[in-house]
Order: sequence, then structure tokens, then C-alpha cells
Amino acid sequence: MDFSLTYQKTGQPIIGYADWGSCTIDRRSYSGHCFIFSGSAISWSAKKQSCVSLSTAEAEHAAITEATKEALHLRNLAVDLHMDQQKIKIFSDNQAAQCIAKNLVSSRSKHIDIKLHFIRDVIERRDIDYISTQEMTADILTKPLAKPRHFVLLQKLGLTSSSREKEC
Repeated sequence: MDFSLTYQKTGQPIIGYADWGSCTIDRRSYSGHCFIFSGSAISWSAKKQSCVSLSTAEAEHAAITEATKEALHLRNLAVDLHMDQQKIKIFSDNQAAQCIAKNLVSSRSKHIDIKLHFIRDVIERRDIDYISTQEMTADILTKPLAKPRHFVLLQKLGLTSSSREKEC
């Protein structure tokens, strides 16, 4: 209740972060993504994936797919608002998932559902880039975190505390 989103003119384009987390109970993964614009989050999601992934790369690929769908929506919204937003860069911390998305992996990824491969159709128009795990803002949506890391990521989402608490 003590946090709010604070927007400021930055001149930076919309950027996204896609990540995944696992559930030890039913082994289905969580997809998480967030998009930042004007210094704060404008869109975010964390939800359980509909099937069990057979690898970390597959779970991350599913998270990138969900983020890509949201990026397409946000890009269309930006066009409708007459913003100069040619593309939205999505950051991922899993290089194997990026290889699957770019179709650089063959026999090991044949089992991945066709609907997850729709991002191949938009990969030419989108940048999906690697980012280190330490820089992954979407971790806050998919993983339990230590208190200091949690508050760092809140700040990266643009959430600011309206009270002076002793968080960190």
C-alpha cells in the first residue's frame, strides 16, 4: 500500500523483460513479463503455464512467447497514440530459449507446440536480446527473492515508497 508507480519523461522506448519460474508442486512453470516506459511498469503479468515444460529452455521460450504477444499489443497501442515506437526490445536471460525462438535448435525442440513458435513470424520485426540473470527485472514476478533484491526490482519497475520504511 505504501508504493506507487512514478512516471517521468525519459525519452526511452518501451522495453520488456521475460522470465520463468517453476512450481515444485505440479512442475508447471510460471511465465512472467513486464514492460517499462517512462521510468515505470506499464504492463506486467505472471501466470502458470498450461503444460509441463520438459526443459528450462522450453519454459523460458513459453515466457518469451507471452511477452512477445504483449509487445505486439503495446506496439499497436503506441501507434494508435502516435508514439514513435518502431519496435519493442524484449530481454531474456536464457540463450537456449532464444535459439529455439530463432529456429537454431532442431531435434531437441521438435516437441514444442506450434503455437509457441509463432514468435518466429515476428522475430524479424522484434529484438529479443540476452540479459544477465542479475539484471532480469521480471524475476520479481516468478521467483521468491531475498528482501534486498525484491526492493531493487520494485525500484526497477518504477515503484516508489510513499513512506520512509526501513526496507534495506
